[in-house]
Amino acid sequence: MKKNIVLIFLIGIGCISIAQETPKNIDFSAVEQHFIIMDLLLSGQEPATKQWDELFNTPAYEELISREFRNPIRFQEVLRAAYLPGCSKSIEDILLKIDRKGNWWTAWVTSLLAAYENIPNQKNELIELMKEYKNLEYTDFTIKEVSRFLPDQQFENFPQIAFIIFNDSRGYDPIILSLNSFINTMDDRDNKALDCMISKGFEKNYSFQLLYAHEAFHYYRKKKEEFKYPENNDPYNSLIWIMNQIENEGIADQIDKQNQYFYPGCFADTKEGEKYLSYLAIQPNLIQRMDSIFAEILIQPDSAKVFSRKFSRMIPRSGHQTGFYMCNAIIEVFGEKSLIPIVRNPFGFFKLYQKAALKNDIYPSFSQNAMSCIEMLERRFKL
Repeated sequence: MKKNIVLIFLIGIGCISIAQETPKNIDFSAVEQHFIIMDLLLSGQEPATKQWDELFNTPAYEELISREFRNPIRFQEVLRAAYLPGCSKSIEDILLKIDRKGNWWTAWVTSLLAAYENIPNQKNELIELMKEYKNLEYTDFTIKEVSRFLPDQQFENFPQIAFIIFNDSRGYDPIILSLNSFINTMDDRDNKALDCMISKGFEKNYSFQLLYAHEAFHYYRKKKEEFKYPENNDPYNSLIWIMNQIENEGIADQIDKQNQYFYPGCFADTKEGEKYLSYLAIQPNLIQRMDSIFAEILIQPDSAKVFSRKFSRMIPRSGHQTGFYMCNAIIEVFGEKSLIPIVRNPFGFFKLYQKAALKNDIYPSFSQNAMSCIEMLERRFKL
């Protein structure tokens, strides 16, 4: 482990003292165990209980299962469907085996099954990628990006990175990164785009550095959240969740999406870039729909649960593009540093967007009823 180096960054409203170390706590055990399970299943063998346990006891799976999926069978049955000859790949059959149903689970199983099916052909590439990432320096880069948006903060003891074969990433502790997503990203990008990045002084693993910084932002932001989540049975539960997602993902996307699709912009024409930009295009209309639901919640508080769920379900991609769009409005009018005081407060984020929209009519503003609803929510849930 390298000796700690204290760096001082002058940003925003003061000095940030940063104890920096190049982290060596990168964990690939979930990927390595995935390969063992995959090879057994492809050969027609059912893994022993001990082998399944060795997979699900890795840091990445332990965190995902404890926080979200509760039962390892939900991964186990998708793995079997993907790799075991003769096992049904029917989404309906898999959902029945894992005792889940609904649109979210259907989409999750479909996406994860598609990711797993590519892994046998990607195995050698993934092994080479692990070798590269073990020696990649990214701490300085991450601190620089994360500190743009957080108030006075000491960045110590970088969280463990746990790589996994998955269809998404998480800003948990450990930070969970889908190793195969980087292979898929590179497949979507032609040599011209990669050459463009290198010509601007970036290296080929720039996407990894950006995504780690994005997830590290989530990790550090959650340390000092300035609001309380409502209980599961609270009528505003799903509304507060998506409002927080909009702020949290919108600011984090200023780290990685801004640097890839806008500045330096080399990946705007890739499949991922075009998809992201297509969601941005619908945001003005979406904000008008948000406005209507906020107003309905204020007028009909007895139906808050129904409207909250409707609000949450209409926001695509867990709020990434909605939050990014709102961030852009704020930055254009007030500058990037204006986000620092409200970075952990979704109500303050919506109110700051409103101020920006009223000064720049390119962006739709909220009605008085909608703002009254947001202020009511702030009084109820802000710490």
